[in-house]
Amino acid sequence: MFTDHLFGGNQLAVILDGRGLSTDTMQAIAKEMNFSETTFVLPAEQAGTDARLRIFTPGEELPAAGHPTIGSTFALARAGVIEPGRAQFVFGLGVGPTPVTLTWTGEDLTFVWMTQRLPVFGDPIPDPAHAAAALSLSPAAVAGTGHPVQIVSCGVPFLFVPLTTRSAVDSAVVNGGALDASGPLGCYLVRHRIVPPEKADAILSVQGVKMGRPSHVHISIGAGPDGDISSVRVGGEAVLAGEGTLYV
Repeated sequence: MFTDHLFGGNQLAVILDGRGLSTDTMQAIAKEMNFSETTFVLPAEQAGTDARLRIFTPGEELPAAGHPTIGSTFALARAGVIEPGRAQFVFGLGVGPTPVTLTWTGEDLTFVWMTQRLPVFGDPIPDPAHAAAALSLSPAAVAGTGHPVQIVSCGVPFLFVPLTTRSAVDSAVVNGGALDASGPLGCYLVRHRIVPPEKADAILSVQGVKMGRPSHVHISIGAGPDGDISSVRVGGEAVLAGEGTLYV
């Protein structure tokens, strides 16, 4: 996911028909797959949606996330559930109806944009040294950036800790699994003028380089001259790595 070649990007397992599976079984499958996320496609439950999508990490269910939503769109197109040429598909996520916009080359889906909720910014965290300690870094690696440690949510809250150098990013060691925070990341960058408003619709986030699985996440933030955010989208490509059968 977020790659144009095999064995790159962020892995995702998609269960195309989750009917009849209990929540406990879905969680067990996600733990067995042991990818950052596993999704389960179900019949639509809300008016104005095309399918219900449930998203699980190996440890818990998420109300929304960009990487699994976009990856599931590619899987449904591959399976023919989403017909070639269709411009939009709407998932019912835990945060409500969530549209994705599709770009095709002939009958092949080539790019997907997901519209996320508008951001909610938490108060800046006053002591960045604690954040640095949680990442096994010196306080200077955080305090030297001039930008706040802050929680931002576009449906799921993420803590953003700005670091001074790429080396500090590569050296950080944190407890817990990797999470996809691309929408809130773009909002953080625009809010604090790290990315100017005139460039907010063309942000590229490169993730997973140190892990040997680089992901290229496209972020488009609608922002006015004053930095107010009016829209949040994340987009990318995906490559099918395999298909199979689970026995439950």
